[in-house]
Amino acid sequence: MVEMRAGLRSRLRRVVQRVEDQHRALREITVELDRALASGSRESAHAWLTRMRDALRAHFELEEEVVFPALHGLDPDTLSEIEQLERDHGRLLERLRALLAGEPGATPLTPADVKGLRERLAAHELREEHLLEQALAGEGG
Repeated sequence: MVEMRAGLRSRLRRVVQRVEDQHRALREITVELDRALASGSRESAHAWLTRMRDALRAHFELEEEVVFPALHGLDPDTLSEIEQLERDHGRLLERLRALLAGEPGATPLTPADVKGLRERLAAHELREEHLLEQALAGEGG
């Protein structure tokens, strides 16, 4: 059991930098999205929003296929937190789909939309990082 936990921690350590790099890239995309909106370029804003959606899909795939299973393997009590993070993934992608598709009821993209996405992503990242820190701190496991 100790060897399995050590292996899971090792796997997590290898992907943590990638996760952090993706978080940084997502924050940069929101900055560019703000710039596009400020310039009045709806085409550029749409392109940055599309980049955000694509980057989030790749990021969520890494988390759901590698990070979350390793976290759960290290501490089965994290299951409800992991499930909440996965629900967040779905809600964030759904919001982006609505903004990109211009579905009925979806307002045109505004700086407030970008601020809301940024805040939701920041809160999500903090919860993920907290779980990762706890898992990696348990070296003796």
